Amino acid sequence: YNNDSGALTVRSEEEAYDKIAEELGVKTLKLGYMPEGMYFENLVIEDGYGRLQYNCKTSRVFFVQTKSDKKTSRIHASDAKENHKIWNSILHMDIDVYMENIETGGTGYMAQFIYNGVCYYLSGAIEQNDFDEMLKKIHF
Repeated sequence: YNNDSGALTVRSEEEAYDKIAEELGVKTLKLGYMPEGMYFENLVIEDGYGRLQYNCKTSRVFFVQTKSDKKTSRIHASDAKENHKIWNSILHMDIDVYMENIETGGTGYMAQFIYNGVCYYLSGAIEQNDFDEMLKKIHF
């Protein structure tokens, strides 16, 4: 999971989205909201898989995009419990949000959904309202 052998050097988050779209062969979704203090850190591309990594204060946020949901399930296994749903009005869909307590004392949130044949996975140990806002504003 932390093997960054597929890490690419990109100049910007926008270039990272372009690289993922090129790898997957389809136009992919983008984050439309980032909490204050969050910034794009790097991109990892493997066969049919792209992972954007962000730094948010003392935590990391991951936005994974892949053509196979098997690859996203491979990167994260947990005992997270479904917590609530978020409506994304741009995608016209409810997205299930899962929550888990992290060993360091924080709370992690994750959501996985499929849109236009691409599986998306967002995860991070950030404030719930920030995570929810990120899900609400995922867009084309």
